[in-house]
Amino acid sequence: MDSHETSFSNILVAVDGSESAQRAARVAIELAKTFGADLTVLHIMEIPAIPYMSDRPVEVDVKELDEAARSEGMRMVSKAASLADTRGVDAKEKVIRHMGSVAEGITDYAKKNGIDLIVVGTRGMSSIKKLLMGSIARGVVGSTDCSVLVVR
Repeated sequence: MDSHETSFSNILVAVDGSESAQRAARVAIELAKTFGADLTVLHIMEIPAIPYMSDRPVEVDVKELDEAARSEGMRMVSKAASLADTRGVDAKEKVIRHMGSVAEGITDYAKKNGIDLIVVGTRGMSSIKKLLMGSIARGVVGSTDCSVLVVR
């Protein structure tokens, strides 16, 4: 294949703190370096379900939960962006909340921002995601028009 046949100019890597996402970030960084592409490191915020008890109301500070989720997301994104910096790649850091699935949040961001390659890991952090063996990766592959690289 001629090196000019396939080129990516705007790469997005989705991170969730898992080892799989860290591997995906390393691959995305190397691809961005190889192609001279822009790189965005994205985390879709998930707010944990609010616990309900049958007999007692539960007081939850939604703002505090939101701040904690945003802070954790920024930690994950910054870790990948710092790695990119050590490889000479400038990465845009994004943490967003999306109403709907994480896969939908990733593909919506990609569509709105002209992404031509999405890089994701095969498995996320939660045990449910591990049981589903990459439901987010499958969701991204099945609902985007751009290329997707799934990293094991």
